[in-house]
Amino acid sequence: MNRHYLRIGDKSSVGGTIVEGIPQILQDGKQVSFVGAAVSCPACKSTGKIAAKGQRWPGEVMGKQLALEDDLCVCKCYPLPIMVAGQSAMHMGFESNGGAVPASATPIDSGHGSEHWVRFELKDRGSCEGLKCRAQFSDGSVAKGVVDSQNRIVFHRPNASACKTLDVLLENDSNGGSAVTEKLLAAILG
Repeated sequence: MNRHYLRIGDKSSVGGTIVEGIPQILQDGKQVSFVGAAVSCPACKSTGKIAAKGQRWPGEVMGKQLALEDDLCVCKCYPLPIMVAGQSAMHMGFESNGGAVPASATPIDSGHGSEHWVRFELKDRGSCEGLKCRAQFSDGSVAKGVVDSQNRIVFHRPNASACKTLDVLLENDSNGGSAVTEKLLAAILG
């Protein structure tokens, strides 16, 4: 099985267009894109981000995980659009038993591409960009994340465990253990 690399100008399944790439990595004169790159989505009139999905090689290029066809566009659309490669010359190859094999490109992608994710969108007026949050999941795991410029936060998960709580973390909390709600309760109760 082959998964082709995505580039600036490639589309999503609903017509979104990749608008970011890595300037130093070109394929037929177009910048190869990366996980986290912006995608302009006309269907929901928002700017989404590429999220890794499915099998990939471990590793990074220029500090970024390269985007592959069938990755997702995390925008306001539901279900999330699937990214479609606009070229067929550069790909990552996999054996039928799931093992990665060298193909027409060097194995360069990093593997936190999870099939499961949880996304929250804040409906507050104004920007909440940079707000730090901590999610606790039903399997006992904890994940931290930061709200993006679209007032969204996405947690990629190794499994489908449900999110039990989402806390906003204080900026100066170096331990990352105390949430704003806990600090407020402590102040009220004395």
